[in-house]
Amino acid sequence: MVVGVDGSASSAHTLEIAFQEAAARGTTLTAIAAYELPMVWSGYGVGPQAFDVAEIEAAERKQLDDAVAPWREKYPSVHVETLVARGTAAEALIGVSQTAELVVVGTRGHGGFAGLLLGSVGQQLLHYAHSPVLIARPAASH
Repeated sequence: MVVGVDGSASSAHTLEIAFQEAAARGTTLTAIAAYELPMVWSGYGVGPQAFDVAEIEAAERKQLDDAVAPWREKYPSVHVETLVARGTAAEALIGVSQTAELVVVGTRGHGGFAGLLLGSVGQQLLHYAHSPVLIARPAASH
């Protein structure tokens, strides 16, 4: 089972749903965070700047480990692996969906456009994932 973690406000809810599902199914959970290198303008066009990739990945790993930590404590029976992937979140999650029992992702909501209930990652997963996808949407607060 896989959960996508993006550091957004809804990540805690997404992680909670993923841990609940993993506990109920008695399966391992892999938490994945994806990152892309920033693109900058230079005299030769737009391209990746010379960044310290190890530093960026270390920061992403820390953010992922910090997000997962409270859920590890709450669900000690769930074995959790963490993975930091370079590329888009959709690419990483679609790739691992080939062997996943379930992929869990959140949604950032519709932000004023009632018809747009899913983010682009969720939409891409629904079209291209090789496993079932669970979109963990927080309850509406009115």
